[in-house]
Amino acid sequence: MTKGEVLLWLELRALKEEGLRFRRQAPIGPYVVDFVCLGSKLVVELDGDLHEFEHGKRHDLNRDAFLRSLGYLTMRIDYDEVLGTGCAWNVAQMIKGAALSRQDPTRPLRDHPPLKGEGKAEHARQDPTRPLRGHPPLKGEGSA
Repeated sequence: MTKGEVLLWLELRALKEEGLRFRRQAPIGPYVVDFVCLGSKLVVELDGDLHEFEHGKRHDLNRDAFLRSLGYLTMRIDYDEVLGTGCAWNVAQMIKGAALSRQDPTRPLRDHPPLKGEGKAEHARQDPTRPLRGHPPLKGEGSA
C-alpha cells in the first residue's frame, strides 16, 4: 500500500464505530479495488499519476462500467488530496457521507435479533434433550 492508501485506510477503519465497514484491496470480479464498503456498495479508488494517461483513463472507464453494472458507485480520489495534515480525515468524512447516503434503510441493523424462524434463536427452541445430528439415537429410538 502507498502512503496515501495507508493514511486513508486508518481513517476508514475508524468509521467501523459508526457502522461502516470497509475492506481494502478487495476483489470484485476481475478487479481489485482499493477500498470497498459492501453494505453501501461504495468503491473508493485512490488515483495517482498513472490514471492521468490515456491507457489509465480507458482502464478506469471499463472498470467503473463493470462495477456500476453490479450496483457499485465508484468514488475516485486524487492521491494528493489524501496527503497532508488532516487531509485523510477530511476525505474519509466525504466518503462517510457518500456511504451513509447509499445504505439501504430496510436492512436490519447489526446485532438486531433474527426474524422468527431465522438465525440462532431457532436453534435455542429445539429440544435440548435430543442428540445432535450425527450422534447415535437415544436408547429405544431407531437403530444404533
